[in-house]
Amino acid sequence: MQDVVGYVISRSTPRKVNFVIKRGERVELGQFYAVEHPFWGKGGPIVLLRVYDISSMNEEMDLGRTGVIASSAGLVPVFQGELEYLVAYAEVLGYRDPIDGRIKGLEIPPSTGDPVFKPSKEDLREFFSSTESSYRVPIGKLSDSDIDFYLDLDSLARGHAFVAGMTRSGKSVSGDSITVIYDVKERKVIVEPIGEFVDRILGKGVESGTKELGRRYYALCLERKDFRPTWSRITAVHKHLPSKCMYEIRTDKGRRLLVTGDHSLLVFDGLKLREAKPRSLVKKGPFWLVSPVETPPPMKRKDGVSPELVAAVVADGSVVGKEVVIHAPDKKLLKIVQGQGIKAKLFRDYLLLRDQQLREIAEQGLAFLMTLPVDEERRAVKEFLKRTSYQSYDGSRVMFSHPLQTTKVACSLSLLGLEPEIVGPSWILFDEKRVQQALRKTASDGGPVFHHLPELGEVVKRERIKRGMWRHDFAVRVGISADTLKKIEDGEFVGVKEMTKVLEFLGGHQALRLLTKPFLSLERIVEVRKLGPWEEPVYDLSVEKWENFVANGFFVHNSTFVLNLIENSQRIKPRPRFLVLDKRGEYSILAKKGAAIFDYRTFLPKQGALTPKDISRRLGIDRGSLRSLVELAAEEVLGEGEISPGALLKKAKELAIAMDVRERKKLISQLQIKLKRSGRFLRPRGMGQDIIEAVKKFPIVVLDFSIDADYEDQFLAVRDMIRKILRYAISRREKGDFALIVVLEEAQYLIPERNAPLVGNPFDSGVYSTLIEAISQSGGYNVGFVVVTQRPAYVSKAVISQCNTVACFRLKNLNDQEAIAAYTEGGGEIKNYLSSLGNHEAMIWGMASEIPFPVTVRMKPKIFPAKASAPPSVAWKKMAES
Repeated sequence: MQDVVGYVISRSTPRKVNFVIKRGERVELGQFYAVEHPFWGKGGPIVLLRVYDISSMNEEMDLGRTGVIASSAGLVPVFQGELEYLVAYAEVLGYRDPIDGRIKGLEIPPSTGDPVFKPSKEDLREFFSSTESSYRVPIGKLSDSDIDFYLDLDSLARGHAFVAGMTRSGKSVSGDSITVIYDVKERKVIVEPIGEFVDRILGKGVESGTKELGRRYYALCLERKDFRPTWSRITAVHKHLPSKCMYEIRTDKGRRLLVTGDHSLLVFDGLKLREAKPRSLVKKGPFWLVSPVETPPPMKRKDGVSPELVAAVVADGSVVGKEVVIHAPDKKLLKIVQGQGIKAKLFRDYLLLRDQQLREIAEQGLAFLMTLPVDEERRAVKEFLKRTSYQSYDGSRVMFSHPLQTTKVACSLSLLGLEPEIVGPSWILFDEKRVQQALRKTASDGGPVFHHLPELGEVVKRERIKRGMWRHDFAVRVGISADTLKKIEDGEFVGVKEMTKVLEFLGGHQALRLLTKPFLSLERIVEVRKLGPWEEPVYDLSVEKWENFVANGFFVHNSTFVLNLIENSQRIKPRPRFLVLDKRGEYSILAKKGAAIFDYRTFLPKQGALTPKDISRRLGIDRGSLRSLVELAAEEVLGEGEISPGALLKKAKELAIAMDVRERKKLISQLQIKLKRSGRFLRPRGMGQDIIEAVKKFPIVVLDFSIDADYEDQFLAVRDMIRKILRYAISRREKGDFALIVVLEEAQYLIPERNAPLVGNPFDSGVYSTLIEAISQSGGYNVGFVVVTQRPAYVSKAVISQCNTVACFRLKNLNDQEAIAAYTEGGGEIKNYLSSLGNHEAMIWGMASEIPFPVTVRMKPKIFPAKASAPPSVAWKKMAES
């Protein structure tokens, strides 16, 4: 049993437990706590609780009491802190019965005064123990524990899942963001704008796209275990137009970063490293961005070129044809060049060199220095500073740079161990003492380091007040004097020992590790500014294992939920089958897992799926005699074979004459105009391939809908495919050899709520009714849907209510929270958690989860023999055999 954090108070029930928080203890929303079972007592099973609300209590500060009256008169009562206490409200999740192993609800409330404690890892592991299943997929760990959490794919294919909220925590950065990449083939470090790198990979003129990479390129990223810069393979590059506005983030050292609104940054909040989106940084802080100060050697090289010559080429050299021109010649440099057997000619204003290796050095610039052995790297950096900077009157070192190159130069020098103090538009300022220290030895070879952050005092003060502790009480608990604590809160540095005690007491173990890393730098965020509409493309890298990379010297993050679910599922043999309707072009990365990526028009019917009503609607004819004439003509033409604008017009003329239609010349003239304006869809454009054959052949089929904005064609393709899948699934119900999970990304476009904003017309196109029918029927035939959206309020409530598994990420909008609470089995109390979820955190419940939270009844998958004769796992085995 862990330390006691509080005690049960009166008015608790078997479903809800209230407890007063012990002074000095930290209790958080959404976290697990426990009490002993009232019947079993000590040594029996624990009763698990989860806190959903916390409130402060102080009777003297209630209306009409002495404290309020004194405060209204301008007096400051000195007693309210002693009378203040916090009360936590927790829902009862249940206990695991020692006899039958089932999780049960509490029969009676715990007694008043019973201790509430933080359960140990062993307690949680015992409580959450579950049965093994061959089709369980790990998607993460339970919050604040190392217990794996699984989703059951059998249940997903038997029912449907609703994935809501911000499932992705990484999007993209602007094209001018400097990133650091190692090219294994060329054996060189590349420091350049991410836009230039991605465009070189994708090819010129490509407006958007994704490309898989092999093992040639590695990105500089942050290892999250030891907080060290490291290299990790780039698996794919991405380019697209931003779906949301951009944010500009500035630090106290003058550096800036442009990211999309839903991009995650790795930020330090004073206690731990976490992912945060730009808009969340506007709120209470302070926050720091993390950047590398040194680059781990990717592959050191020894080319025999003098470090002084390397520095001269990087600082003053430029490539002209086959030669390198050094614009600041001197006789000493000429001797070095001649001593190394390089062809050279000295002119009055420049030195001309002809050497292929020097050309490569000039093209790489400062990045070349990162591949030198440590001693040569230091000598080269020293010579570079001598040529490009000077010492000012106040002792600092100033370097001027071209405005377009300043960020790149500052980033490169940071990676060489020279951390700038301030980065201006066309200049960089360094602390001369730190420069000399870096030139003598690498920072990681130095003694103990502790980064002093004055604003860390604000964090300490905020956490102390949050715990309801006076400064003297806090200092006593920590083991330091009250004066020392005051100095810390005022931003003074009092010593490593004292700061260590404070941070350890506050649970800032990550902070201690970060603040003592000599190869990392922390820059405080001073401004977060929302920019207007952004018309230029943005870029992203998929990085193996650590999923972060350097942008303008800072670590940024990238990941997604559904992608991980599908990727992890492919480790199961035989592999389950997925069909992904990819609205944003984000799933092509699954090609490395054997996915087949198709243009959605591959499965767009050539014409056969068009109905007469489709034709009149898409021509914009919604009423009157012309509509009747067109639909009748279309029906006859479709019955005879393929339809075309000419065939439709000809048939309409024939029918108008045969039926003696009034004003037929006027109607035919109107039809000609409509066909000229909108009749392009009548010409064959789709390939008409069979979606059933595709999902039987490939374990993952991804249909890319991001290639155009022709919503009518997209709706037609989805409608036809879903109808075919449902018909085929029903036809195979006796044999039990077909099962499929369909992922609907950005579901609000296909199955919107009636009053939601529309893109295209999913109602008249028939895709809405087709999906509603399929979701209502298909689960029993081993076709499950994963409905994904960031705005649950915009998705049809009929669909949400059909989903018996829910994964809900952070939702701030009240309408979205209401949609989850009202139309899923999460219940009203689930709203208390949705707005406070962190990045990569989700509330998950339902059939596919083995844990009955947040619902009070444990739900199990059921088999319906009257429909499909075999569960999905058996069907997938049969599909693999055939």
